[in-house]
Amino acid sequence: MTLRNGGLPVMLLTRSFHKRKDVATASSRQRSSNMLRATRLTLAGLIVLALGACATQQPDLTAPPAKRLDAKTTLESGPRR
Repeated sequence: MTLRNGGLPVMLLTRSFHKRKDVATASSRQRSSNMLRATRLTLAGLIVLALGACATQQPDLTAPPAKRLDAKTTLESGPRR
């Protein structure tokens, strides 16, 4: 510690302190970068799922055409009403 500004103690920072601070900051930035990457990937996945759900073909709900009766069945059962 040294005295400056009229006798007020001022702590001199060493290079090792700055190095530790830089390492801690880089580690924090790396975590932040990983979180941002994970968030973007999750958001992209949700968008792809939403588009996939909208793009699927809707099932055909119409009834199949009625079976056509042949001449013999028509004569035996009578005309259809």
